[in-house]
Amino acid sequence: MDRELNFRKNNVESDSHNKKTLWVITELYYPENNQTGYYMTGIAEGLTKNFNVRVICGQPNYAARGTFAPKRENHKNVEIFRVWSTTLNKDIIFLRLINMLTIGFSIFFKMVAKIKKDEEMLVVSAPPTLPFSAALAAKLRGGKIFINYSGQISGNANRRRQSKSAIFFCQNS
Repeated sequence: MDRELNFRKNNVESDSHNKKTLWVITELYYPENNQTGYYMTGIAEGLTKNFNVRVICGQPNYAARGTFAPKRENHKNVEIFRVWSTTLNKDIIFLRLINMLTIGFSIFFKMVAKIKKDEEMLVVSAPPTLPFSAALAAKLRGGKIFINYSGQISGNANRRRQSKSAIFFCQNS
C-alpha cells in the first residue's frame, strides 16, 4: 500500500514538473470578489489542469478592501504572489493615480524577479499601464505575453454599451 501511494505521489509531482508555467498578471485576484477578481481567479484555477499557474497581483483594494491577504500563498493549486501598493481612496482621481503607479511598479519588479525565459504570461488590461510593463518584463526576461482585453465599447447615445473581450499574443523578437 505504501509503495502504491509513493508511486502516485511521485507521478503527480513529475506531472507538475512537466507542465509549462503560466503567469497570470492582474491587479485583482482572490479574495477580491469583484468582476475582474472573480473571473481571473476562475480562469487561473481552471488552467491548473494544463499549467503550473502562478499569479502576481496586489492586495485586496476594492470589494475586499481592508482585508490583508498573505504575500505568498497557494490557493486551489495556484501559487499567488501579492505585491505592495498603496490603497488610497479610489474615488479621488489623484489618489487613484498613485494607487495605479504603485501597483504597476510593484508588479513590474516582481515580474522581472520571478518570470523565467520562455514562461508565458496572461495579462489583464487594467490598470492601463499593466500590459506595457508586462511587455517590457517579457522582453527583459524572454517570456511570452498574452494580453486579455476586456472593455466597454460605446457607440452613439441611443445604443446600449457592448462589452468586448479579446486576447492578444505578443511575440518577442
